[in-house]
Amino acid sequence: MKVLITGATGRIGREVLGQFLRHPSITSVVALSRRDIPSDSLPNKDKFTNVIVKDFSKWSQDVMEIIQDADAMFWAMGTNDTSPGPNFDWPLAFQEAMLKARESRTTRFRYVFLSGKWVVQDQDTWRWFLGNTRRLKGRAEIVALEFAREHRDTWQTFIIKPGGVITPDMYARGLLSMLMGNGGIKSEELDVYVAELVVTGKEEEGLIYNERMLEKGRGLQDMRVERR
Repeated sequence: MKVLITGATGRIGREVLGQFLRHPSITSVVALSRRDIPSDSLPNKDKFTNVIVKDFSKWSQDVMEIIQDADAMFWAMGTNDTSPGPNFDWPLAFQEAMLKARESRTTRFRYVFLSGKWVVQDQDTWRWFLGNTRRLKGRAEIVALEFAREHRDTWQTFIIKPGGVITPDMYARGLLSMLMGNGGIKSEELDVYVAELVVTGKEEEGLIYNERMLEKGRGLQDMRVERR
């Protein structure tokens, strides 16, 4: 199985990238980025390819020839401001370009889009904290879901909405996990969930919230421990 990923240099994306490379069902991982991603410390780096994309709003034929046979994408690129490119325009441009490149294929492409628990789709609602950013990302959710409905025979979309993600490099992560409770999720729980979702697609399409990812991610981790 060939999987694409954006945002692999971010704190969530780099952890998911490692999980993709460890997953036995994933044979190839292509990271699309604007700068080189060092591969020396990556597990199973023979599976890894880094493709430089200079402009994510325009998908060149050279890039599409490399990625058009992929089975799935994890889109983890985004910012915490109101930049329309990474938060709205670029993911839409990818979806349109990938659909066109795959027009002769009959299998459904699996698109997993990283959003957030506090993103809102209601464009008229007021939020005192990062309101404009949360509404912009909500528009991206709406468009992604509409795109999947319009092309349901060849495209499926899952929008994951984690709460606070606790990564290994965070200080006092055990305390953070305890304070957040079910409102947060450890990166290792999120990573195994995303990898399994990308590979199997065994979830209801659409929005997937933190509680579901936490429950299933912990279950997947427990299964791995039992197999050892």
